[in-house]
Amino acid sequence: MQSNRVLIRTIAVTLLRGDWQVEAIAGRTANLLGKRYRWISPLAKRLCNHFGSARRPRLSELVDFLRSDRRLRRALEKDEPDILDWLLEPDVMQPITPAESWQIPSITTDGQLAEFVGVTNSDLIWLADAKSLHAKTPKRYSGHYCYHLVNKKNNEQHLCNANDLDAIASRLRISAQSIRLIEAPKRRLKSIQRSILTGIIDQVPPHRSCCGFRQGESIIDYATPHVGKSIVLKMDLRDFYPTITLNHIGAIYASLGFPETVSRLLAHLSTTATPQEIWRNNEGDSQLRYLESLYTSRHLPQGAPTSPALANLAAYRLDCRLAGFAKHVGVDYTRYADDLAFSGGDDFRRIAKRFSISVSAIVMEEGFRVNFRKTRIMPAATRQRLVGLVVNEGVNIQRKEYDRLKAILTNCIRHGAGSQNRNKHPDFRRYLEGKIAFVSMVNVDKGRKLRELFRAVTW
Repeated sequence: MQSNRVLIRTIAVTLLRGDWQVEAIAGRTANLLGKRYRWISPLAKRLCNHFGSARRPRLSELVDFLRSDRRLRRALEKDEPDILDWLLEPDVMQPITPAESWQIPSITTDGQLAEFVGVTNSDLIWLADAKSLHAKTPKRYSGHYCYHLVNKKNNEQHLCNANDLDAIASRLRISAQSIRLIEAPKRRLKSIQRSILTGIIDQVPPHRSCCGFRQGESIIDYATPHVGKSIVLKMDLRDFYPTITLNHIGAIYASLGFPETVSRLLAHLSTTATPQEIWRNNEGDSQLRYLESLYTSRHLPQGAPTSPALANLAAYRLDCRLAGFAKHVGVDYTRYADDLAFSGGDDFRRIAKRFSISVSAIVMEEGFRVNFRKTRIMPAATRQRLVGLVVNEGVNIQRKEYDRLKAILTNCIRHGAGSQNRNKHPDFRRYLEGKIAFVSMVNVDKGRKLRELFRAVTW
């Protein structure tokens, strides 16, 4: 005879493999034990009353509840059901109501997930790295990520090998406000993440106010609603990606209907924990200690193919609340990654500061933080800038950026392209082509003038 401890866990696993309703719970329990005992229906009612019928609890929560339920323990001791012939039902997809119409693939086991992403079961477990071995023993474990340290002030980048983390540690002595850590997955993991992105995440629509990292949208869509407004309020979310944790991502996958084991695997494949050696010797810097607490826990890595789309989904509730609040006061709202933009007429001018305080409260309630240093209230009399674009009278490129690029191209014609590559870009020609393409997307006339200069350069 199996112990009650094993039986309770088996009951919990069975309860989670189907609809979370009283009758369905009772039916699965009866199938498991081979008989519908009198205590089964009352147990199902207690479960629904405790956890509610709207959400399915986590396995650990359910096991704790069943083990602490005295009536269940007494019933098991009395009836001693024969559990040698357990009838375990297979896992099934249980999406939330809106997700039922999305083209989400049915994946209910680890093996099906491995087949979906094109690897073996053992490789899938190794790449998921649920125990974060690469973060605990970086010198002996190669890990699945490369690290790029970016200085936000001058956009200077430093590439560091996963086995040479001391180089990163020394460079992190710059101001914490200037740090951006890019965590780029290696080839095999990146391939799996791309499969997850195209096969699963891209099937989920983000909030309509979100304009970043979604097909058919760009920064122009983000800026256009704020053109010609009396006042524009710009706010920034601080440490956007590392603030989104493993539990946030696991909840997203669970809402799409995946069983808990599959949801957790997908969440581990989409998140990482930064090696602790990066953050050593920072006892005197409270900002660095704060970053350490974010990065050394499982978080969304900035640099993974799945991260932008998952970040949009993680901020869905935030978008709903901010869009509703903005609509209530007659204000337009859009979001591009961690940039929030609000705009309105003269009525908004009078309440903009109080409005920003309310927005900050909503942001913190949703688990994010506002970077107050980047909050800007921009009246029409000043230059209203959003993600590098001017929106006073129309979406346009900043004049200084256009003049700077024009000067570089002119000097390339006069003195040669090599003389202007001061930042040592490996492919300076393609770099300039990208800059010109961006200007052309925003302003066709200016883009055409720059392209004419570009053609005159001798490469």
